[in-house]
Amino acid sequence: MQTILPGRIAAALAITTASMRNLLTRVPLQAAALCLAFTSSGAYAETPRIMVITSDPQYPWTPATDAGEHSDLADKALAEALIREQYESIAAFRRNYPGQHIPVIVNGDLTSQAAPGEQEKIHDLLGVLGDEVYYGLGNHDYQNNLTNFVCSALTHCAIDALDNLAQHVHRHRQKGRVTDFDYAAFAGGLFTGLRKQGSWSYAFTPDGWEQVLNLQLNNSPDYAATINWGAGSASYRYEVTPSTPWLTQHLPRWSTPGAYDFLLVHVHKPDEFATGFRAPTPLQAMLATHRVAAVFAGHYHGRMGYYSGGFGAPPVFLSGSASQRTYLIVEHWPESMKLRVYGVRDNDPAKRELIREIDV
Repeated sequence: MQTILPGRIAAALAITTASMRNLLTRVPLQAAALCLAFTSSGAYAETPRIMVITSDPQYPWTPATDAGEHSDLADKALAEALIREQYESIAAFRRNYPGQHIPVIVNGDLTSQAAPGEQEKIHDLLGVLGDEVYYGLGNHDYQNNLTNFVCSALTHCAIDALDNLAQHVHRHRQKGRVTDFDYAAFAGGLFTGLRKQGSWSYAFTPDGWEQVLNLQLNNSPDYAATINWGAGSASYRYEVTPSTPWLTQHLPRWSTPGAYDFLLVHVHKPDEFATGFRAPTPLQAMLATHRVAAVFAGHYHGRMGYYSGGFGAPPVFLSGSASQRTYLIVEHWPESMKLRVYGVRDNDPAKRELIREIDV
């Protein structure tokens, strides 16, 4: 039988103790590394909610129309191709995020004069974007048809544009996406016709953006007009009212803590929201007080990016137009509490550039 000398016992014990110490040291370090990797991956695993914001497809406008050519001379084939290119660009961008809802907003001027053929064409093109598209009206969709001498005979076009918008909102409301709609219809009597009233503004929560309330204010929050068509019981009266009273009534409820993370405003004309170097208007101050994080607008085809903000007013961003091949991509990072606004040129979202990051 082999005899282990006391010195060897001590050496063996020393080796065993060192091995155990190394093992016990490695296990916590490996566990810590795993925890660190999990934490790091968790931090980078936050997935933003994404929204695409466009404006002014304004069929059949083209770059030549933007430069001053009359819309009656517009190249309709080119106008359709430009709008289709933009919408297919957005559709391809969406396909990079399978399973994620990416709503698209169109902030007004869907058409040049809202003539029946123009409305039919733009609604056909909107089909490229699928069900998750939300639009508002701009001055070319109804206002210009009432005040421009050439368009004065097109009163029925403005009425059609308003009716189409109401149907658009009702379809979304049936799916639980619209929370409020500033619109009412009153049946006519023996000597009076149908009457419709409101700003046609609506509040909506797109799929995937349920914690952010979006407000579509259409042409401008102060716009008002009365449209009469026909006579007697066959007449129609459309009373377009400013959206400011509607906002004043509902903003306190919408901005109640816990109701929504924040609000976004969509409108066609941005001018009422521009601050420059002056103090904010009562409307701007009201929006800022009630947690409106940003305003998105169109109208100016050649301008895309940051427009105005600061001085107690929410920042305003312009999305350009289909004719100039520009739009915006907005990301909401809920855990980081950030809103990032990107600009897209040449209908190429892969080359989008960060315009601004907003704390929300």
